[in-house]
Amino acid sequence: MRAKTLTIAALLVGCSSSQGTGAIREISVVSLNLRHDVDFWEERFDLIADEIVRLDPDVIGLQEIEIGAEQSEALTERIAARGGPEYEVFEVLKFGLQGLSGEGVGVFSRYPILESDSVDLGNGRPGVFVRLSVAPGVRVEIYDTHLHNEGGDAVRRPQMEAMIAFAAEHDQGAPRFFTGDMNADPESATIAAAIEGGWKDSFAEANPGAVGATSGIRLRKDDPTPQRAERRIDYVFYEPQEGVRVKSSTVTFDRPRADGLYPSDHLGVLSVFEITDPAP
Repeated sequence: MRAKTLTIAALLVGCSSSQGTGAIREISVVSLNLRHDVDFWEERFDLIADEIVRLDPDVIGLQEIEIGAEQSEALTERIAARGGPEYEVFEVLKFGLQGLSGEGVGVFSRYPILESDSVDLGNGRPGVFVRLSVAPGVRVEIYDTHLHNEGGDAVRRPQMEAMIAFAAEHDQGAPRFFTGDMNADPESATIAAAIEGGWKDSFAEANPGAVGATSGIRLRKDDPTPQRAERRIDYVFYEPQEGVRVKSSTVTFDRPRADGLYPSDHLGVLSVFEITDPAP
């Protein structure tokens, strides 16, 4: 398991900065909705595994994992077969009757998972938390969810508020990142609740004025006609704090197969952050 650190020059800059702490470290975080077990999912998972190996992210927040079909195992096996990272997995089914679908959310982590938890946000929608050991003395917190696709802000904003409260319960001052399919546009009251709760949208921070649409892909084969996503509803948030900076954020999983099949009906988001290690 490797740790991503910057060059000697960057380390010297980090050590002489106002934080006065240790190395500057990169953490790459992906959010992706898998589109559960429909629309040629086994073929799509080959494409998803290809892209994960290409991107080599440290952490992946996933939505619409078909846990009943053991999709996490299917995906991690494909990644490993392609020479990619060995990810630890934490996943949770939807709650109540919604759980009968076999679908849930989860996190893949390159780093050891020290602690995990989940919460029912209402309407059976789960939120999850993991605390990761990135290096000796270096911890990060990851949160992931999939807000309801119906009911608008009247349903989703309370879910977001519940997720923010859940995150606050686990806050130990480490760098924190929050992924998910929020089913909400950047201008919505739902996303406003996240911003009011102290989180920032990494894509908007890194790409001022850019749309970065992630939703609206039609899953089809034998039709290479170009497609265009229309809405941005997938996010990687972070908590702004000293020693945490967005380096880049891009829309990913946008490479169709030659016959027009995309990895999912959502595009993904990859955000790369620089964090400064705590003082030794």
